Amino acid sequence: MLNHNDYLFLDTSVVNAQQTRNAQLRIRPAEKSPTAPLLWEEYSADPPRSWEARFDNGYPHVFWDPSIDRYRLYYTVFIIDESSTSVSHESRPSSVYIPGSDRTAALCYAESRDGIMWEKPELGIVEFEGNAANNIVMRNAHGTSVVRDERDPNPERRYKLITKLEFSSTHHFMVVAFSDDGIHFSEPRPWPRYNPRADTHNFAYWDAQRNEFGLITRLWSNGLRVAAKSESSDFVSWSEPREVFRGQGFAEQVYSMPVVPYAQGYLGFPAMFHEGDRSSADFDTVDTRLAFSTDGEHWELVCPDQAIVGRGAGHYPDGDFDSSCIYSAAPISIGDEIALYYMGSNGPHTGYREAALGRATFEKDKFAYYEAVDSDAESLLVTTPFSLSGNTVELLVELDSEGFVEVELRKGLEQIAGFGREEFMSITEVDGWAILQFDAQKLESLGGEAVSFWIHGRHARVFAIRGALESIPRP
Repeated sequence: MLNHNDYLFLDTSVVNAQQTRNAQLRIRPAEKSPTAPLLWEEYSADPPRSWEARFDNGYPHVFWDPSIDRYRLYYTVFIIDESSTSVSHESRPSSVYIPGSDRTAALCYAESRDGIMWEKPELGIVEFEGNAANNIVMRNAHGTSVVRDERDPNPERRYKLITKLEFSSTHHFMVVAFSDDGIHFSEPRPWPRYNPRADTHNFAYWDAQRNEFGLITRLWSNGLRVAAKSESSDFVSWSEPREVFRGQGFAEQVYSMPVVPYAQGYLGFPAMFHEGDRSSADFDTVDTRLAFSTDGEHWELVCPDQAIVGRGAGHYPDGDFDSSCIYSAAPISIGDEIALYYMGSNGPHTGYREAALGRATFEKDKFAYYEAVDSDAESLLVTTPFSLSGNTVELLVELDSEGFVEVELRKGLEQIAGFGREEFMSITEVDGWAILQFDAQKLESLGGEAVSFWIHGRHARVFAIRGALESIPRP
């Protein structure tokens, strides 16, 4: 779990849209690492990794493991794909990729001390072409995630794996497995009930807010891909997956969506797949967007037309390694930053492409912000009511030269004596969290009454609010 002490203004439940003026919500795109790509598919390497026939979507799952003092990376590959291995890289631009029935997925593993340099250890677990000197963890595993669970008293269940075992188009089923070292897993156990399509990143996570495990997988609805959710108390028996999020028609389909509990809700990083118009520049590509939910059940896109990780420049075969498709992992905290690992590829979703691991970063809590629509005029962002229980409330802001933020408190539309804009100590030099201060009055003097924050700004970006306050739910 990441920071859970603040309210992000991307959360529509804390914004009074009726009173807000000249203010628009904008995504703060993640900053890509200059060292990317970090880890390539190496079928053609010297020496070759013949089992890395095609990374395809990759579905990366990354976390820091203090027990080995390393980052762990679990990712999906096609270890058999004759359509890829029989066509040279030079011939691919003029060839049509047609996936064959021989395609076989598997789960692979890598690790890193610094999150930048990754190693693919020889695990000796799965035999491939007569040799187990590879980094394959499980054969026939499609779209896997692994949860490190310190809560479980049984060390043999410290690591929990969930995936779709896929043997053919008609023989596939959901399974779980357990491990004491994150490498050697028990015999997969099929779900006792239900067999969703789940041909995607099956992303499992511990949800402390609901005291249960959650799973985001995929269903199909009238030819459209939609995100579905399932829950479990023991990681063995799962509820029937049900739709929780969909995009807009064929052009905006939710392909996969890692999630993380964050602030007073959940952040999702949906991979949005585009089809339905072969003449579109975005046809057959995948963007990673940002979504938010207050309860993990009902989701909405944050700034639907803006990517949280932008695709790179160019096209296959000469474009950037992430110029066509981006599938993210869930974000993790690294020092004062949040890192978002993703698998990027340089070709279209259904075509030939080569893929690699990328990394992008955010400053904590800086996912989206309000700023003025007309930069020459003041903006006004108004919150829904909060109850205050102490003196300290802070705003996360960025200011341009000569920028400022000023705040007043109101009960409904009524101004509160002593907490007007004229009594506020203007924020003019802070780039980060700024404490809200009034000339003479203390916030605790309001005695827990419901108040809203009227945030005036010029040349300013406002991201979040935190402190001794609690949002009052809308009726």
